[in-house]
Amino acid sequence: MVSSYKRELTLTAAGLSLIAVSYGLARYAYGLFAPALRAEFDLDGGTLGTIAAGSYVAYCLAVIASTAVTARWGARTGALAAGTAATAGTALIAAAPNAAFLAVGVVLAGASTGLASPSLADAVSRVVRANRRDRAQSVVNAGTGLGVLVSGPVSLLAVGDWRLAWWAFAAASALVTAWIARVVPPVRERREGGLPVPLFPPSTRRLLPAAATLGLASAAIWTFGRDIAVSVGGLGETESTVVWIVLGAVGLAGAFTAELTSRAGCAGPGRRG
Repeated sequence: MVSSYKRELTLTAAGLSLIAVSYGLARYAYGLFAPALRAEFDLDGGTLGTIAAGSYVAYCLAVIASTAVTARWGARTGALAAGTAATAGTALIAAAPNAAFLAVGVVLAGASTGLASPSLADAVSRVVRANRRDRAQSVVNAGTGLGVLVSGPVSLLAVGDWRLAWWAFAAASALVTAWIARVVPPVRERREGGLPVPLFPPSTRRLLPAAATLGLASAAIWTFGRDIAVSVGGLGETESTVVWIVLGAVGLAGAFTAELTSRAGCAGPGRRG
């Protein structure tokens, strides 16, 4: 029992870390460094947005690819692909000599998020006991907030040298990828009752459009939020980064989502029909 519980905790921690480096660093840190990237590569708002859109498209396509890869070769393969994409994408951004290489790095980094989510969801569903599964998945997903939270102080420490920050992100992604290789199960296993869990249960028919709408709405914040805070709001380097850190801290609170949902339901304490 103890070893099983330790295995669950280790997988949850590794999954949290993979989400942190893929979402919080590889993908969303693009918005944190948007002012520096705009100045370095002489980008206008339209170009910044186009590159970010490419990252989002890569995410959507990678979700489909990861679902197929996980079904065919197991969760470890998908998770390793996510970590590799995060490492390569962040390294390419750090070394980018021009806007074209920057765009390729951002798109590759964005793909890492789509590769990570299905594979980790599959791993959690097989390793974690049913009564702790929702809580573990919420903790893993809260890695986005952790990554955003960490990226802020890193950017402050590397002030004046944004490439150094992205090299640090690449190193963190490589370390997490090595960890994932050790703790995520290599092959698919049979679920309870011998039946696979459906990819899109009937209850998600209303949830998926809501999630897509939320993602589109939040994309503007993650891409242009800090840039607007600096260029329009007049905030300085430190103040705008603190705002970013607060966003990450609030996102990290998502680890408590499963607990709140189990107590109040998705519709809150009122009617849930």
